[in-house]
Amino acid sequence: MPKLTELKERGAATSKRLVDLPSEFNATLTREDIRKDRMNKECLYWEITLEDGSIVRQKYSPMHISELVGYLEKLKVKSTEELHGKKLHFKQFTSRIGNPRWYPIEVIKIPARVPPTTTEEEPQPPQEEEA
Repeated sequence: MPKLTELKERGAATSKRLVDLPSEFNATLTREDIRKDRMNKECLYWEITLEDGSIVRQKYSPMHISELVGYLEKLKVKSTEELHGKKLHFKQFTSRIGNPRWYPIEVIKIPARVPPTTTEEEPQPPQEEEA
């Protein structure tokens, strides 16, 4: 059973439909799970949080999982857990059968925060005059 806090988070988040997504977008993988669909096939379900805070859920059936694995190998990912909480660039691809799917094609690297540098010179101690 989900915790009450999880239910509150899900209720507060706005869901989007896959058909409303652009062909490419940036988002964060926030949750995944493997379960059987209504056809009794084991499928991978990803919950993806878009930059505007809305959530989209995507199902990868066995046919789509094999395509997903190819994209994950290009990203040098050994486990989907490595992608949790990371910002990803998704791109839409059309499959031979079924509806299009969005696959992660890039892990977006957030630049490290560099402390600001000062342009002022440090004050020098006063120099004694020579006689």
